[in-house]
Amino acid sequence: MFYSKSSGFYSRQLHCAAIPSDAVELTDAQYRALLDGQAAGKRIVAGADGKPVLADPPAPTADQLAVQARARRDALVGSTDWVIARHRDQVETGVKTSLSGAQYTELMQYRQALRDVPAQKGFPSSIAWPAPPSWLAALPQS
Repeated sequence: MFYSKSSGFYSRQLHCAAIPSDAVELTDAQYRALLDGQAAGKRIVAGADGKPVLADPPAPTADQLAVQARARRDALVGSTDWVIARHRDQVETGVKTSLSGAQYTELMQYRQALRDVPAQKGFPSSIAWPAPPSWLAALPQS
């Protein structure tokens, strides 16, 4: 048998007489369902009767959405750094480049479009993510 209070869960086996007098009793099934719901992203909150219930987490704030969007943008830009570095190295050493001039320009335009994401109208709640060049995924990473 488990008990709950806003400060957490208590077990008769572990806490003995230390269970607060205003804690509410839960069955093993209720306790497990609450923990499973929490593991799935729900929050455990006190219901009207004092018993814990599952609730959806609050929606992220605009600041949190902006941080998430910038992190995604930075990861997408960073995922192409190696292509740019390799192309520049090949140009500087005078060897045949892996990218054509048109591909290099297209990749640079994609990276700039990613950098421009925060300037989009509706940012951060509504974002039109630019599509990477179609040939990028097939590019050998050697």
